[in-house]
Amino acid sequence: MDPRAVLDEAARRRVACQVMPRGGQWSAAWFVRVDRAGVILNAPELPLRGGEDLTVWFTLDEAPYRFDASVLRAGVPVPD
Repeated sequence: MDPRAVLDEAARRRVACQVMPRGGQWSAAWFVRVDRAGVILNAPELPLRGGEDLTVWFTLDEAPYRFDASVLRAGVPVPD
């Protein structure tokens, strides 16, 4: 499965994930959606800033995935 398809499926299922900013600790989050700008996650307990580098870890159909990413925007309201 190509990376975009994996992320699309994770967002469609609202998969839970773990997010770790560079030099930080793991925090709980979940996928909301994927659009042209990138992957949208909801990480309510993690104070993120634009430009911050992250590692995102999750499982989908019992297979583990890890992606590295950069925060484009943070603190934007995410509709349910």
